[in-house]
Amino acid sequence: MKPALAVLASVSGAFVVALRMTMEGSVGSGVVCAVVAFAAAMVLGGRTACAAAVLGVLILAVPFSEPVTGVAAGLVVGGLAAGLGGTRAALGALVVGTVAGFALSPMFESIPRRYADYLSEPVIPTTHYVAMGVFAVLLLAALWAGLFQSAETDDPITAADRRRFIVAGLGLPACLLAASSFEFFERWPLALLMIVVFVGAAFVLPGSTGMVVLAALVTLASVASPVYGSESGVILLAALLAGLGVGWRWSRPVVALALLAVGVVAEALGVFLMGMVFVPLALGMLYASVRPSSGPATVIAVTAIPLAAAIPITVQFGWTAYTPLTSALTAPYSWLWATSLVAVAASAVGVVVLQRRRNGSA
Repeated sequence: MKPALAVLASVSGAFVVALRMTMEGSVGSGVVCAVVAFAAAMVLGGRTACAAAVLGVLILAVPFSEPVTGVAAGLVVGGLAAGLGGTRAALGALVVGTVAGFALSPMFESIPRRYADYLSEPVIPTTHYVAMGVFAVLLLAALWAGLFQSAETDDPITAADRRRFIVAGLGLPACLLAASSFEFFERWPLALLMIVVFVGAAFVLPGSTGMVVLAALVTLASVASPVYGSESGVILLAALLAGLGVGWRWSRPVVALALLAVGVVAEALGVFLMGMVFVPLALGMLYASVRPSSGPATVIAVTAIPLAAAIPITVQFGWTAYTPLTSALTAPYSWLWATSLVAVAASAVGVVVLQRRRNGSA
């Protein structure tokens, strides 16, 4: 019962944060969220982690400015990772909730994000309040069940590993922030730069913990079809859960990446239904295969998804990033699919190398 409660609390909290941060679409707020979440995951624990998550969800319920929203979202993610991240299932739930919230966010928006700049103040959709209420109930239930008292990691972080986590945890959002300030005449150089940044962060992290960061990269590079209808949302969730089941029983991250490449090619050829099934199926299988084993590394991956999407890595008209309507109808798609495949290929190579690193150190 307790492990299931930890998973439900983690997935619902990550889902709430992904919804809100994707709706915000702010690089500055995303950087604040990433830094606060990483710091909380590194220093908090027990009841203090629960208190941070409770404070975070209370602040999210109020339409504050973007930096405050980023702090609140970071407290939720960091608190959950620090307090409930004692098992791989709970850490995996953080990733699953983030991917689901990131992909399904258009279904939960009362006003399309491309019109958000014209509003005098931020508007939080009613569905967000419902999701926050469910998370609050699960969070209090987890506290009552004593999960925040007993959550401890099996492997303490050494001083050398701590330095690696700090470099990756602060370096990745810093690089994304710097990249967002550059003026690119074409989008593909930015996409390639993001690939380099994510792969670099994955290799900086100790052992094979960086594989979850590579999974976050391919999530950004492959989820290219907006999910606006309930039918497509059901298909995405069903495929994601099926992939998680397959990956948990049959851990093959390289096979998952190959399946993901098939989904990307299918979308490039206009077979969107096939891509809508293959992409979440492969992502679920990939995340279950890499099985996040480190709270800080998981937090880095989870917070990087909405942050990088605000730049963005891939063109998402009116979805993960604002794109001027004047260019939406004329922008070429060739670079989009090409850089997506480059990201998948780079992640596959990175996963193989990190697996060998893990096997060599075992």
